[in-house]
Amino acid sequence: MLRKLLISALGVLLIAPMAADAALQLYADKDYKTWLGSFSNKMSSPRNMSPNANDRLSSFKNETGYYVAFYHDSNGKGRCFTGNPHSKAPWFAPWDDNKVSSFHLGRSCQ
Repeated sequence: MLRKLLISALGVLLIAPMAADAALQLYADKDYKTWLGSFSNKMSSPRNMSPNANDRLSSFKNETGYYVAFYHDSNGKGRCFTGNPHSKAPWFAPWDDNKVSSFHLGRSCQ
């Protein structure tokens, strides 16, 4: 009986989903819909959005321990707004929605 219980418990452990690595998840639509990309590592410089993602960001989940700076223009230029570590934004204010052209994980706006 104990052996069957241990085997059952082991089976549950083997099929249970593993925790996902902490990442910054970017979405093109509000409420975390239309996934654009995932980034886990602190960046040494701003990253430009891909041509398909440029000016489309509308929500994010920042599951990392890093701040993230979002910029309206490429190469870390223009208006900036910050995402805090371990934060979510299901939608953006109208002046920031669909305006992001670059971002920098590991930095806040100054």
